[in-house]
Amino acid sequence: MKITNINIRGLGNAIKWKYIKDLIVKEDTEMICIQETKLNTLSNEKCYRLWGDNNIDWIHKETEGGAKGILIMWYKNIFVYERHSKGVPAVIGQHKENNVSIIVVNVYSSCHLKDKVGMWDEIVTVPAETNKRY
Repeated sequence: MKITNINIRGLGNAIKWKYIKDLIVKEDTEMICIQETKLNTLSNEKCYRLWGDNNIDWIHKETEGGAKGILIMWYKNIFVYERHSKGVPAVIGQHKENNVSIIVVNVYSSCHLKDKVGMWDEIVTVPAETNKRY
């Protein structure tokens, strides 16, 4: 599975949207993890426009502090979504081609050791969690 990861530092302008769309095509991306969207809300239409295709699904989680927004998007015909984590941004599902269970965690970590340890404590619990869409 081809996963692209990027800290975009804000998706508020057309240049960055074009950059993401071009990156998805160039890298033949099947899933993308984006940090710092700095967007409060996203819709299906916006995500379809960002990817350039409507055969995708996505989750978006606002983070606390100044660096807002973690986004995970994927092709529905490649990754079959089952559930996501309620804490750290993570999706759990199946890679269709290989019929393998996959957990993808989009990590954006604090610089403080205490916060990092807490984040890793959350990550190890992800496989057992179930939740509805953010």
